[in-house]
Amino acid sequence: MNDPANTRQWQVGDYVIHDADAKHDGGRMLMRVVGYNRQGACLTRYMDPTLQAGRKPWANAIAWLHDPAPYGIPLPPVQP
Repeated sequence: MNDPANTRQWQVGDYVIHDADAKHDGGRMLMRVVGYNRQGACLTRYMDPTLQAGRKPWANAIAWLHDPAPYGIPLPPVQP
């Protein structure tokens, strides 16, 4: 783990960055929380439509998912 383990319980719609993903790429690796599975893992999807990995939800422990703000990652505009 690169950063201290996260303990925040993310809400659906929150933006997060995975501990192992690049944090200096202008937000290309930004993810959005889409739900939780039965095992309690946080389901996320990459926001960049050009990423092959963005087409499916990823199950992650919340310990690995961090707030993008401290890394200076820009968030997309709020959708109405």
